[in-house]
Amino acid sequence: MLRSWRLPGILFLLLALGVMGDFGIAKGNARKPLPLEKAPELYQRIITLPNASLFQKADKQSNIIEEQIPTFEVFYVYDRKSDWIEVGRSVQGRADGWIEKALTQDWSIMLVMQYAPPGQRERVLFFEDVDPLIDLVASPRVSRKAQALLKRVDQGQHSGTGLMAVEALQEGFVSFEGNPYLMPILGARREMYDDGTNTVLVEIASVSAAEERPAPKIEEAPIAEAQRAIVFVIDTTTSMGPYIEQALETARRIHQEVGQSGLLDRTSFGLVGYRNNMDKEPQRSKLEYVSRIYQELNPATPPDKILNSLDRMRPATVSTHSWNEDAVAGLYDALWQMNWDPYDELRLILLMTDAGALSATDPKAKHHADMIDLWNIRQKANQDSIAIIPIHLLTPEAEQAGNIASARQQYLELGKTGDTNLRKYISIEAGSVELFAKQFDQFAGELVAVVKRASQGIAESKVTIASSAERSSLGALFRNEAYSAQQRYLGEVRGAEATVFYRAWASDKDLTQPKRTSLDVGVFLTRNQLNALAQSLSALVERGMRAQEAPETFFALLRSLAVEFSTDPKRHEGGYSSAAGFSTIAESKLMPTYLKLLPYKSDIMKLTEDMWLDLGPTGQDQLMSKLQKKLRAYHDINADERKWKDLGTRDSGSEVFPISFQLLP
Repeated sequence: MLRSWRLPGILFLLLALGVMGDFGIAKGNARKPLPLEKAPELYQRIITLPNASLFQKADKQSNIIEEQIPTFEVFYVYDRKSDWIEVGRSVQGRADGWIEKALTQDWSIMLVMQYAPPGQRERVLFFEDVDPLIDLVASPRVSRKAQALLKRVDQGQHSGTGLMAVEALQEGFVSFEGNPYLMPILGARREMYDDGTNTVLVEIASVSAAEERPAPKIEEAPIAEAQRAIVFVIDTTTSMGPYIEQALETARRIHQEVGQSGLLDRTSFGLVGYRNNMDKEPQRSKLEYVSRIYQELNPATPPDKILNSLDRMRPATVSTHSWNEDAVAGLYDALWQMNWDPYDELRLILLMTDAGALSATDPKAKHHADMIDLWNIRQKANQDSIAIIPIHLLTPEAEQAGNIASARQQYLELGKTGDTNLRKYISIEAGSVELFAKQFDQFAGELVAVVKRASQGIAESKVTIASSAERSSLGALFRNEAYSAQQRYLGEVRGAEATVFYRAWASDKDLTQPKRTSLDVGVFLTRNQLNALAQSLSALVERGMRAQEAPETFFALLRSLAVEFSTDPKRHEGGYSSAAGFSTIAESKLMPTYLKLLPYKSDIMKLTEDMWLDLGPTGQDQLMSKLQKKLRAYHDINADERKWKDLGTRDSGSEVFPISFQLLP
């Protein structure tokens, strides 16, 4: 039975902020922008192309209100008249003027591109037309051909290749968070590599959209001034005793060597311990804590205090109620309860455990009420540019408990943080303290070397790591993250710009290694749209909770919900079905209809009643749990004020955030 579903209570704080889609903002008799025909809960939008100007009337002889509008300025569409479009920056019911249609690009579904971290991928190739890219993707020798193209580019001999541009990484990685760039996707199509790997080919526009930003700095970036942070999150249950002491000894040695170099003011350490539920004896009186922060992240912490914090950590004296421990509780403290803001370069968490993690659906998990799982931990870490390296000890006790395979899968997924092209996961066979010590010695050596090179202004070079990183050394994985973090930092302080061209086609996968991601394709959602999506999704999940005991009633409950939506005056009249008869979630229009227009595979939109029943209790539970985790992710995104961008509307509800397709329902 589906008894583990639970709607995160904290989500209601998010829902209270929302309205449906873009609508519900224009007041009284004020004009509204035109709705999008295929997704009427959205307003029509355009972006400006070079040389666009804003006129008082649909006539070039009329007064010019604004000459030479910045490229990629976003406007709402209020009216269309032959070769002209009436536009406004706001949805407050006021048009600003007219722009020639030829100098605009429709962009109602705001698909956008972000570069993937640079560590384990090659530079992105941009093609003038899509046909040469399709031919390359379909070729059984795509990797070799792409490498040859890059070589020709580096030799200045790319004439006749069909290339429009190549991503530049020499001056630092262009991160969206550091130097916000707008690379709108004008078209997309799904294709498949010869080896069966799916890809989305995207037509991207990229004219420099930052005319008003200061020119990039040309001096060498002050790497020596960068701040880095490393947090140890350690399973402190009884079986971890020997490993805790070894990890802490390594931390002491790192602290000492970095201190001897006079560089402690640029490298901070944090320490978190975690155990398990304390509801029953003897755990209630002897387990001490579920999670505890032994050392906060703080650049001003005196060295003696850090060493004292390390000395206070000890293994538990009683066993916990299950072999799986509450790793989510420890990671939650490291991510949400520590201040990462001062650290502008490397941000790293090392997780050490011999056990799997309690699921959010487990009532004994500390964050069960908010349905926070390792999936949410991974999303939060990537959102905040924090890499997590899980170190999994394959102890005889873990093998006896039959826990190794399930825990490995959990931590392989968790390791897809930071450089998402690597599953940063280290396993220590047979739980050997000697092998564990060797890995930490390598890590300590690399960390001290990276800190010393940075103090001399020497940036890290790229590290090549096999696709399966499990057998890699901790030191190599650390260096890869150090390289990616430095590239991001250099891009930010140098003011690096996204590659400039007019229009070009690219693959979201690395053409030299199609299993790896080059571009993270997503969609800009406004605050209003994200809240509307959360509101719709939470209503759907709530009906799923009602149907726990009788899954066959789920679609009947949804049809009742569709009737409620159709009569709700707060919802746009064209956005939701007034009929209760539908066979799929998409047809019900309970979810925003723009989801159907995106080039991604939805978990929910194509769901039929038969498909729902065929899932059975386990599949139904998994689907609802996945949707609940995404609801929590929406809350975290909504709460992160630093990441929301104003594209010129000067309206907080219209600020945007790039939502990756994997976060959509």
